[in-house]
Amino acid sequence: MKYSARLIQILLLLLSSDKPISSGILAESIQTSKRTVFRELEKADEYLKEYNLRLETKPKIGISILGSESDKNKLLAELNKLEYSDPHDKEERHNRLILELLKQEEPQKTYYYSSLLKVSNGTINNDLNIIEKWFLENNITLVRKPGLGIYLDYKEEDYRKACIRYVYQDTHDPINKLTHLIEPSIVNKVIASIKK
Repeated sequence: MKYSARLIQILLLLLSSDKPISSGILAESIQTSKRTVFRELEKADEYLKEYNLRLETKPKIGISILGSESDKNKLLAELNKLEYSDPHDKEERHNRLILELLKQEEPQKTYYYSSLLKVSNGTINNDLNIIEKWFLENNITLVRKPGLGIYLDYKEEDYRKACIRYVYQDTHDPINKLTHLIEPSIVNKVIASIKK
């Protein structure tokens, strides 16, 4: 069974949502056109049948995957295995997730990060388990509270040190690394922390 990278992203988004998602939001999330989204979804029907699932498209409401939670979880497990097949992509996602957590001033739900990084909630939870070690090494606690969200608990000095470590890890040109990976607002936040 062969999935395109786009189709994996679309299916993960649909499986991660408890309500229909419009083609426009799907297109924006994976940075493509609505036409491409529908073209990819045409390929999805045969895959979904193998898991006793089907697509439902409602005009002005959105697209959803119908079926039992058990069957959805089976497909989700398969997609997560495919998603983890590229170590380079996984490492980049971990680095981005660390950065997103560092810049957040308020708790965010798992869905916020899954939508941002275009992966499933399950993948985000797995990623959090992995990167938690990085935060602990920097005396920062990764807190996950049901109903509230995910946030970091730290002393300001440890936070600044963690920002510096993030910027300088695995690169000889830290500022160039930042400006290529993230938007200017995040660059300014991290640089401001370094200067304190």
